[in-house]
Amino acid sequence: MNPELETSSEAHKTGHRWVDLSVAGCALLVSFCSLGLAVHHGKTMERLVTANSMPFLQITSSSGEYASDGSVRQVVSFDLRNSGVGPARVEWLTRKLDDKPIEDWDAMMKTLHDEAISSGSVDGAIAIGRKSTSDVPTFLGGGGSLQSMRWQRTDENAPFWDFVNKVRSGDRLRLQACYCSIFDECWIADSQVFKPKRVDRC
Repeated sequence: MNPELETSSEAHKTGHRWVDLSVAGCALLVSFCSLGLAVHHGKTMERLVTANSMPFLQITSSSGEYASDGSVRQVVSFDLRNSGVGPARVEWLTRKLDDKPIEDWDAMMKTLHDEAISSGSVDGAIAIGRKSTSDVPTFLGGGGSLQSMRWQRTDENAPFWDFVNKVRSGDRLRLQACYCSIFDECWIADSQVFKPKRVDRC
């Protein structure tokens, strides 16, 4: 009875050294190419996931809105809209008038009211009337929006409303908001700049 001998497999050789080296080199090159393609594919998929989760916050303002009957109401409004596909976590919102920070919308309206009186745009104190405000932080899904301030023009507040609307349409009033994605990538949106600025954190 003959004992079984352990054998090892060995790549078949052609007998020509340069041919054997070429075959080995080609196999090694194919392996490196496959590895490179796998890494590239992984990075592409990572960028695709990031793109599909990226928010894009815009700060807009307007002086009118459509009513249910199709008419247009004269309304000053400031809105935060997430035009991206991913959710946005809005951390803070700042208001500036002539580059000076204003605490909130009530303080903004008081400052503008005093300025309108001192400049002669309105005759004495005017009842501002009803306005609605919403503050941050908040969470906006893709396509979601938040109306930060809304104020309708009336017969009583018309002169002051016109003054505020003139300020709104110029470059004196500036809003900025800092927001982050679900991956904690953060940006600052600016009412005077279309493209948000990337920051490390809010």
